[in-house]
Amino acid sequence: MRVNTLKALPALKYLLADARTEPPDIPVRVGWDIFQKFLRLPADSSPDTACFQTAWLRENPDAPVFEMLMGRQLTDVDPTLGPITRLVALQFLFDDAPSHLTELEIWSADFPSLDRFLEHVERQGEFEYALDAMPSTADAILAEEK
Repeated sequence: MRVNTLKALPALKYLLADARTEPPDIPVRVGWDIFQKFLRLPADSSPDTACFQTAWLRENPDAPVFEMLMGRQLTDVDPTLGPITRLVALQFLFDDAPSHLTELEIWSADFPSLDRFLEHVERQGEFEYALDAMPSTADAILAEEK
């Protein structure tokens, strides 16, 4: 199986189904394993970059939600429209997360290898928190499109 901007989200959803898990009940450890498999699928897109992002969603200022994204950003060139970039991700949301968690944006392009990127992510306190916490919801999403 190869991925591009059109096939990445279906491929990620297939990997979830193959692991016998589905939204909204994706355990973070299972999601992390699936994400790593997803990143190792060959791509027909270039550039092809992995990311790990965390953010505080403050739609309700009295109850902010901690968001963690494990994503893969792919770019294809459409003959008519030009470059199309999509970020496909596993999204985990955590209600009642500790306020000391920080917002992160880590990209694999900043590391010499994918393995080094993954090792770096695993050392982040926000990642460690997510492994031990129960997400309020989880999904495979198209997080961004340009």
